[in-house]
Amino acid sequence: GNLRRAETAVTGAARTLRQAETALRRATGARDAIQDQVDGIEAELIDVRDELTEQARRHAQAWEDLPGLTEALDTGRRAEGLGDGPSLRGTVSSAPAR
Repeated sequence: GNLRRAETAVTGAARTLRQAETALRRATGARDAIQDQVDGIEAELIDVRDELTEQARRHAQAWEDLPGLTEALDTGRRAEGLGDGPSLRGTVSSAPAR
């Protein structure tokens, strides 16, 4: 009677619990795999941002150095007797065109 029905109910509940635990483990594994991918993407984005920042710094430095370099080239050309043409300094701006 009642005991048999209770045992059947307990067995059914235990099976349902095992199925839920299996589904939870599967879902947790999927979530962890996705989180690992997100972490990897975030790390790559940080690296790319840092590289772009460094490239921008080098670019700005190159533009700052360019007028001095063209002046040195003009001076060298004049010293070598090659400076008959127009100065290069007039073609070099201190900032890049935007």
